[in-house]
Amino acid sequence: MKSQKNSRAWWAWGFVVFGLLALAGTSHDEATRVFAAFDRGGWTWTPASTVTAVRVYLTNERDEQRYFAYMNALLGRPYQPYFVRPLAGWHGEKVSSDVFIDTEAPAITPAHPLVPYRDFLVEYPPGFFIWALPPALFTHTLDAYHQAFMLWMALLATASLLVLVRLSRRVAFAGAAGRVVAWMAGTALALGIVVTHRYDATVALLLCLALWAALEERPLWLGVALGLAAATKGTPLLAAPPLAWWLWRKRDWRGLAIAAAAGAATALAVVVPFFVLAGRAVLDSAQYHVARPLQIESTAAALIALVARSGLSVVQSYGSVNLVGGLADRAPALCGPLSLVAIVVSYVVAGVRLSRAADDEARERALVASLLAPLAAFMLTAKVFSPQYLVWLWPLAVLAALARGGAWPWLWLGICVASQIIYPAVYPELIHLAPWMCALLLARNLALGLFVAGLLGRDRAKPARVPGHIGA
Repeated sequence: MKSQKNSRAWWAWGFVVFGLLALAGTSHDEATRVFAAFDRGGWTWTPASTVTAVRVYLTNERDEQRYFAYMNALLGRPYQPYFVRPLAGWHGEKVSSDVFIDTEAPAITPAHPLVPYRDFLVEYPPGFFIWALPPALFTHTLDAYHQAFMLWMALLATASLLVLVRLSRRVAFAGAAGRVVAWMAGTALALGIVVTHRYDATVALLLCLALWAALEERPLWLGVALGLAAATKGTPLLAAPPLAWWLWRKRDWRGLAIAAAAGAATALAVVVPFFVLAGRAVLDSAQYHVARPLQIESTAAALIALVARSGLSVVQSYGSVNLVGGLADRAPALCGPLSLVAIVVSYVVAGVRLSRAADDEARERALVASLLAPLAAFMLTAKVFSPQYLVWLWPLAVLAALARGGAWPWLWLGICVASQIIYPAVYPELIHLAPWMCALLLARNLALGLFVAGLLGRDRAKPARVPGHIGA
């Protein structure tokens, strides 16, 4: 019976991640046609058109368009110029949220391959190319790249799940594997397209590997995972201090030195070649993010939109939808110091929690929560909160919630559902600053804070049972 349940859980995972999220979408041309019909008010709902609309909803390829443009420019192939431009090309761009930005301009064929960062700005750290380039090597159209990229991310998400199943035997409870798979499938469905349509599944995998390496006393792999995560997205480096504290607490000075050296060597191995090719232009990516205004899904944007609406407007700039005017123009200057304070507080609370753990098992569960805490603190206080950030937390959040038991898995599921409602389900309502959407956004962000704070709270006895399969 147990084997049967585990088998159903894996089938559910395959159906959601590979079936719905990675393969159920439609072509770029079909999605463009459907969006045009919606804009004209000429869409007629029938059973067949409903299926088409769902497939278009599951397509959502905007970020892959950017990735594909970067890869084509790098490979010397025709690229879309909207995404491939220098840092100066992004400054000053403020397009009304009601204007459709056309990314279908005629492709430019370069005389030679372009050098990332030097010849065009790349929004992401150099490690991004490790994950985005492979699908481009054997695809030559956006549709083909889109499909290959989603399957690649689905495979990496599955790798995260395999590591998580292994971790569950140690951090959670015996026999938890089937429930971990079931909850991962359910929360993948709740999160939606950001699981496979963005490259953030790579961060989820690397954080899972880092936790596994720490618990299994594999400092070399711990350093490699963290170094690669830092080179890939930057922000996951916030998880390093709790892991360093873990080794320090165990008085594993050799392991700490190996992990630090391996992490630095891995990050440098990824980043240095780009500095050799592009020089200081690699740092333009950081300038780009510093210059970004208040993104519409940030906690500060939700608060301002609810309580100080005068003088506000929503614009498209820096590749995202942002809030400008009034208090929104002053908020980014405050978000940086607030994030720093919140992250430091998360480290202090996590350190206390780890120090006061009753036994080794409780300490291991506390370590999982300690990895989530600084990342969540950053998300909740920074000027940008993209929906795919939740993918970073996703596997470890499921593990920590199941280990905690009670209502915690359901709270995480609710956070995921709310996030998909916010983006992309009814995102236009948020763009128009509908009060109910701003309230939902604020509730989602506050629920995330409550979730992580609860996981860091006093740990009771190890749960004897966990919630059953979703929908059971």
